[in-house]
Amino acid sequence: MISAVNRPLPLNGNRHIICTTVIMKKIALHAVLFHCCLLLFFVSRAQTEAIQPKQKVAVLAPLYLDSAFDGSSYKLSGNNIPRYILPGLDFYHGIMDAVDSLKQDDASVDVFIYDTKRKGGGIAAVLKEVKAENAGLIIAAFNNAGEQKIVSDFSLNENIPVISATYPNDANLSGNPFFVVVNSTINTHVSALYNYLQQNYSKSKIIYLTKPGAFETRIKNQFASLNKKIKPLSLKTVSLTDNFEPGYLLSLLDSTRQNVVVCGSLSESFGVNIVRTISAAKSYKATVIGAPTWESQEAFDNPDCFGVEIVYSTPYNYSRKDKIEAGLINDYRAQHFGRPSDMYFKGFECMYHFSKLLVKHRTNLLNNISEPSFKVMNEFYFEPVRLTEQSFAPDYLENKKIYFVKKQDGVTKSVN
Repeated sequence: MISAVNRPLPLNGNRHIICTTVIMKKIALHAVLFHCCLLLFFVSRAQTEAIQPKQKVAVLAPLYLDSAFDGSSYKLSGNNIPRYILPGLDFYHGIMDAVDSLKQDDASVDVFIYDTKRKGGGIAAVLKEVKAENAGLIIAAFNNAGEQKIVSDFSLNENIPVISATYPNDANLSGNPFFVVVNSTINTHVSALYNYLQQNYSKSKIIYLTKPGAFETRIKNQFASLNKKIKPLSLKTVSLTDNFEPGYLLSLLDSTRQNVVVCGSLSESFGVNIVRTISAAKSYKATVIGAPTWESQEAFDNPDCFGVEIVYSTPYNYSRKDKIEAGLINDYRAQHFGRPSDMYFKGFECMYHFSKLLVKHRTNLLNNISEPSFKVMNEFYFEPVRLTEQSFAPDYLENKKIYFVKKQDGVTKSVN
């Protein structure tokens, strides 16, 4: 090829033809070489992917199998499952349906499910098995702070990320950047609520209702601290008893305008009593803003709570009207002849979303924990939390994305 280019060319019309032929041969050779290199690249990549081990996910859930079964025989009396078993069971159903979806995606994941309430060693024995399996991720449904601490200490020692899917509590968490709280803590909800009021009701007179209690005092103090602003909210703080007089509450309201009432308690009965009292007095119009515990409060769908606009905060917004949610509800009804709880959706969403992130990022999962690529129903935005100014490493990572749901007369009006 090179000698052909350097050879003297005849001074006639064939010179252009010869040059073109030589150049075309060069291009053809380069193209062959390029495709060979490309083929070798894809073969090498395929071989690399083929030898990469599957990612292992350990799921911890309170299933109480030893309490309900003797071997394969159901040993509890009657046909009904005890209420204390239902949350963990629904979480498990959500996990398994997500596993089916991961299989359809050909996701390279092995899933191991452990009953945290099993007899014989408890959570410590479970974690020994998790370590033996060399799990790369733990997804957990805790229901007490003691188990949370044990798993947190284990994750820090073993450098295994933990997705706390359901427990909205930071008790016993310290110096562990591997621990991820999805179901946001009350501190995050209170901060988000304050910002929501600033954005939507900064010019309104707001009635802040509280009651005696350690948790209520903590919320009230945080709210008061946040309200030390250049333009603070116009707040009137009133303490009520659990069995407050309806007339006293109504005396705080103004019949000529839309009242804004904040319930500064996680007590569901206290919140329901406030809404029912205002609902019964038809001359008063009010927006009552409450805690994340209101999300599952079925009483607000009853006529004795109608006429009041209800607002609550949640990190998990399950409208049950979304296309994905509707499909999951139909599948659940077909399999279990019932209606799924929020625990089912939390299990499904966390299993699918974080497993897909694990497969994509492997050992770099925590640096990409807020990536929205595999969003199912909710957006998550995680920030490091340092409980003291002296904390060098984050005490944990927490989901700071909070939704505000407006409902009236049993119907969702909007989501912010």
